[in-house]
Amino acid sequence: MTVSLSEERNIASTMGKVTIEADATPLVYFVGTTLRKSAQISRGPEAIEPLKGPYAIETEDGIQSATLDFSDDRVHVSHGVAGDAKFTLTFDAAGPFAWSEGTGADANPTEVEALQRILNPPLMSWRDAAERFWRVNAGDPGFPSRLVVQCLDNNEELVFGSGEPVYRIAGSATELSRVLEGIDSISDSAYLNLINVQGSFAQLSVMVGAGWKVRFRG
Repeated sequence: MTVSLSEERNIASTMGKVTIEADATPLVYFVGTTLRKSAQISRGPEAIEPLKGPYAIETEDGIQSATLDFSDDRVHVSHGVAGDAKFTLTFDAAGPFAWSEGTGADANPTEVEALQRILNPPLMSWRDAAERFWRVNAGDPGFPSRLVVQCLDNNEELVFGSGEPVYRIAGSATELSRVLEGIDSISDSAYLNLINVQGSFAQLSVMVGAGWKVRFRG
């Protein structure tokens, strides 16, 4: 399932305000970005209605963690596992965010499902993901003057900017969406032949950073 950029912009947020702590960790930044996306595409207040109070997420190795505190129409994200968290969802930080079952004495199945759902919003279309990737990063030091994104499913091509240097990314619609949303690393996906890239190694480094920017600050 994908969601269009116009839909993302136009659907009213049901989560209200999403805030993160000062001097946030990368995980806190990422969770905040993910929650804002989920709020924008949510179909109604029932999406988060079961969630009240603090919930924690933690990597399987216990190195990274965060607490999401739901109160009225807002949610605040901070680092670490709060002592009063109702339950903790664990995930594998080395791969895509595949959430395991919640652990804890108060792991209500309805709340677990609701939290998993908002932490895993549907992919944007590859076209809209490309547009946002360009909008967020264009003009940054080292970012290419022209970006060409090609969907190999139908050979459709989008061109952003003009002039030189140029950078090209090609792949399936799904892989493009994942990379351009910052879910997967451009370098890792290229190494695994999930996408094709054309540009210098210096540009690849910049593009990896651009992916992180979308992931954490998009």
